[in-house]
Amino acid sequence: MRLNLDERIIKSLRELINSSPVFYYAPEHKEHWDLVCAFMDRIEDSIRELNSLNLNSDKTWNQNEIILFFVYAGIINSCVDVLCDELEVIDIYESKYDIFGMKGIDGTGTDNKYFMFLRNLSFAHVIDVNRRSPYILAQRNEILRAPIISGDGHKIVITVYSNIPERKTSSISPIVKKEQLFKYLIRRYKLLENIKAYYNNCLCTYSQTWNNQIVDEGDIISQLNQMKTYMSSRYDTYTLNHIDEIIRVLEYDSSIEKNNTYVRVYQDYIKEKAKKFINDFNDKTREIENHEFYYVQDFNSKFEHPNANWILEKIRVHLSEIELNSDQFDLTIQDSINSKNANVEIGLKALELFKKSFSDDFLQIELDMPFAEIQILVNVALFIK
Repeated sequence: MRLNLDERIIKSLRELINSSPVFYYAPEHKEHWDLVCAFMDRIEDSIRELNSLNLNSDKTWNQNEIILFFVYAGIINSCVDVLCDELEVIDIYESKYDIFGMKGIDGTGTDNKYFMFLRNLSFAHVIDVNRRSPYILAQRNEILRAPIISGDGHKIVITVYSNIPERKTSSISPIVKKEQLFKYLIRRYKLLENIKAYYNNCLCTYSQTWNNQIVDEGDIISQLNQMKTYMSSRYDTYTLNHIDEIIRVLEYDSSIEKNNTYVRVYQDYIKEKAKKFINDFNDKTREIENHEFYYVQDFNSKFEHPNANWILEKIRVHLSEIELNSDQFDLTIQDSINSKNANVEIGLKALELFKKSFSDDFLQIELDMPFAEIQILVNVALFIK
């Protein structure tokens, strides 16, 4: 039997867990997120190391290869054990002893326990081993010492000495076939498929709930607010933030009538795309992941200037509440001056260039407007042109 740890198993588990934000945000999964991610990393690294050791050849394993096998096999085994415990996934092999066939002195031994016994012996090279185990006479305070690890192309031998005279080295020194070690490790590793099934079942349960979500008839603002509730249940922060921005645009009403003429044209365009987004959301056969609604603020404008990209970037980045570390959307130029924020000044210079070279002919954007209003009107200008 050859050691064949298929990397696709761990990769498919990672892809599933990363496929939905519920596994990061939902309370019942969030508590496991760091643990699961760390263990997937350790398992993947261990598989890579084991596959690089060329353990399938008939050559004799040297001591270093034996120890490295138990190091990385032990990591995989321990990670799978903890994941099953934490996620309450049943370890169907927990009580099995069919691979090594070692039930121990008291009859409670299993393949898992025997593997850990071998692992401890291999790590305890010329070091005492007296951990509680079905393979140690605990009631007599037995101590085992494993000074020699050897093997050939088909098996490994761990020479063990006991402090109890009648426990002869020849009778207590493990001789284990490579085939047994490979079979055990592959079986443990494939338990990740059960963990994947657990996450898949969780996702199916969520999907059933999501498929029953329907946006009611009503005005577009009410419908978008209902969509926010549904997106919140999906922990879709990207869509939530996008809808917030769109609602802000749809609710905007300028005190300058000249601006409103163009703002309403832009709002009508957004409403059209939002209604299509909602209809496609209600029609569960349609895909909304890359819906055109997400791009209603992205368009190819006719803003032509040698530094067009620089101007728009500085307006977007520096004339924002994020720049001033505030959650408010009504910050004005006076706030920025008081804060002595140099970046905001750069953003305002970029806005002046934008106004003079592009928007002043048809739209009125004032430098002392709230930043959120500036952002809306810049978008309106780009859209109209």
